[in-house]
Amino acid sequence: MNVMDRELLEDVPRLKDYKVGQVTTHSHNKTPIPFKALIDRFYRTPRVNDHSDCVRIEPGSSFKFKEVKGPGIINHVWMTILPTISKVLLSPFNLKSLAPFGGYNPKDSLKLAKIKIYFDGKKRVDAPLGDFFGVGFGEYKSFTSRFLKMTSGGYVCCFPMPYWDSCRIEVENTSNSRVIPIFYGAVTYQEHESLDDKLCYFNAKYNEEKPTTKWKPYTILKAKGNGHLEGCVLNIKGNKRCLEGNLKIVLDDERLIEYTGIEDYFNAGWYFTKGLFDDDYHGLTVKKDDMISAYRFHEGGMPFKKGIKVSVHHGEFDELRADFSSVAYYYLKD
Repeated sequence: MNVMDRELLEDVPRLKDYKVGQVTTHSHNKTPIPFKALIDRFYRTPRVNDHSDCVRIEPGSSFKFKEVKGPGIINHVWMTILPTISKVLLSPFNLKSLAPFGGYNPKDSLKLAKIKIYFDGKKRVDAPLGDFFGVGFGEYKSFTSRFLKMTSGGYVCCFPMPYWDSCRIEVENTSNSRVIPIFYGAVTYQEHESLDDKLCYFNAKYNEEKPTTKWKPYTILKAKGNGHLEGCVLNIKGNKRCLEGNLKIVLDDERLIEYTGIEDYFNAGWYFTKGLFDDDYHGLTVKKDDMISAYRFHEGGMPFKKGIKVSVHHGEFDELRADFSSVAYYYLKD
């Protein structure tokens, strides 16, 4: 049992000095699903209060969860989403609007939808939905880890996210022609009287290069300030020999942490020879054709006082080109 597990178990029986709250897509407004009337007619149930559990997100628009006031800590984010669909097909008289229920293939939604999180008025999370929850390429892959999970159609984030004044979460549909017909979400938070001065803001930085620049490493994260790196998700599409590249973490311009190959950083070996796996702190969620998606978290984090740079070579000397994308998860004091 690691230190974090032991501390969590020791905290279970203690009295709590915070209150629990939630913001959600659930509301008592008219349900915005085009075939709702058919459902009502089929069940013939008396309706005292109409309500809606989900929302529809139009092209180029966003759903904004209710802003919560601080001080507090977001401790659980759950979401699920149906694939986007053309507005032409989405009508009460078109049976194709029911097609998503025939299977679960949210690939387009997980790239077209973006999650944005603002703490105390500053945007600190901005990433495609699927990448943020741990898997690239818009893929759905069942896996569980310490902080991120995809479980039977749901998406879960357990990173603690402190804020002092306010927190606002929104999901944006970046498509200019496709509707997200059904989106569900629930965010649980703790209300505190005050927060420890040593707590930091959570950040998630998305980056991509399609393709990478020859002779130049791919940058996963470059940040200034006082904080610590928690980990990252890295996605590669292209030549698998890119895995020969070393991954480097430079802390405060003076301390170098280096791994002898990309798969080595993710605690695997030989080009992920044994295939997919998921563990609390590292895993490989996609390995097919010329694509890999992997995650790695660092027990206790990697602290820095002035700044950090995380980069990875594509090939031994950045001589190979491929499509790289990533999400870095880290905390900053300011």
